[in-house]
Amino acid sequence: MKMKIRQILLILVGLLILGVATAVEPSMSKGKDLAGSDAEWIGVLESDANVAAKRAACRELVVHGTAAAVPALSELLHHAKLSHMARFALEVIPGDEADAALIEALNDSEGEALAALIDSIGVRRIGAADTALLELLKHSDPAVVQASANALGRVATDRSVAGLLSAWENADSEQRSQLIAGLLTGADRLQEAGRAEEAYALYLKVWETAPATEPMRGGAMRGAIQTGGAQGQQLLLDGLQGADAAQAQLALRSALTINTADTVDALLESLSEVQPQRQILILGVLAGMGRVELVPALSGYALAGDSAVRVAAIRTLGRLGGAGTAELYLQLMQDSDTQVAQAATEGLSGLGTENADRVIVEGLLDADAALTATLVEVIAQRRLKAELPALQALMGNAHAKVRRAAIKSYGELAEIEQLPVLLTAIETCTDKADIQALGKAIAQICILANAPEGCLPLLKASEAAAVPEAKPMLGKVIKRIEQTS
Repeated sequence: MKMKIRQILLILVGLLILGVATAVEPSMSKGKDLAGSDAEWIGVLESDANVAAKRAACRELVVHGTAAAVPALSELLHHAKLSHMARFALEVIPGDEADAALIEALNDSEGEALAALIDSIGVRRIGAADTALLELLKHSDPAVVQASANALGRVATDRSVAGLLSAWENADSEQRSQLIAGLLTGADRLQEAGRAEEAYALYLKVWETAPATEPMRGGAMRGAIQTGGAQGQQLLLDGLQGADAAQAQLALRSALTINTADTVDALLESLSEVQPQRQILILGVLAGMGRVELVPALSGYALAGDSAVRVAAIRTLGRLGGAGTAELYLQLMQDSDTQVAQAATEGLSGLGTENADRVIVEGLLDADAALTATLVEVIAQRRLKAELPALQALMGNAHAKVRRAAIKSYGELAEIEQLPVLLTAIETCTDKADIQALGKAIAQICILANAPEGCLPLLKASEAAAVPEAKPMLGKVIKRIEQTS
């Protein structure tokens, strides 16, 4: 059935292609190399060819069009079905002729067509259009006003920027929502041109005078920080440390996007000045910056202070990695604050630094029972199968918590080849909780094996040899494997 559907689709696609090809003038389907010659396509536009043929000709003129095609394309700028294709071609044809055609078409266009023409002028960045565009800022259609502002921002001549700024200063909040994108685009263009001081003035004007609810206001802050030098740095500090939560969020997003040494310095400076809730937000931004060199500066926040801030710092360090993080986590796993200790454990479990495994294994050598049990769990979480012998040794530890953690981790890491280790242990075990742990570990290995029934001979032999206390558990495991098989 699928093959038939596929064959039908291929036939339909072939018919569609054939239809387009035959709709175009016969000379257009000869496969000529017409690069550098657009006469044939111009001829199609000036003929009585249908819409499909003229649309195809416009597509070719996007690639091959020259100034010679401008008059024919201009005639289509008010065509209901072809205006957009004509604009696309005019947007890329080099020369003043295309510029003049688009500007001229503004005079007798309205509504969506006018806004679309203005967009094309913005795409071409036609400086000569700034007078016309500035006049269109007074248009009654908000879409035309917004398109004109955007185009003026792209053009970014001195006249267009000054006109936009003047319009901004005389606009109400609703009108400013139509102008803000263009003004910010103009500031971006000035920044790209190396005119940082002028760009800063525009960014700052928008930042200081745009409505607080304006979504694009954050872009103004970011631009002002980037172009304002010491003033921009102070703007960032004021946002990070100020009482206004919304401004703080904008400052944090700006810092994360900019991510320079200066913004890092501002974040670190603010970290010691703000309340815990703001500290947590700053730590989250620093984590996103991915700068390993921040580890020493942030370690202190993990070691002492507000509990929630310490947890945030621990998680930040985990994302950054870097030398010393594994050792710090090992230390914090023994912290009296249970939330901190848990965060450090989770951090060590997922830490990607090269020495993390070594730190964990070496930590077992002189850890107390509680830390040893936790490290044993981390070994399983990190899938350190090379440490199975160490886990086997710990299954005989004097501390029950360590023994059971070792049994559990062994069961999570071992495969059927290591099953005899657990069977030997359970055969002589009399401790009820240990038997329970061993039974779960044995069952886990067998169930996850490719052929669980292969465990049954070993299990039955072990059941026969086991002490009375262990037999019921082995019987349950055998029954479960038989049901699974």
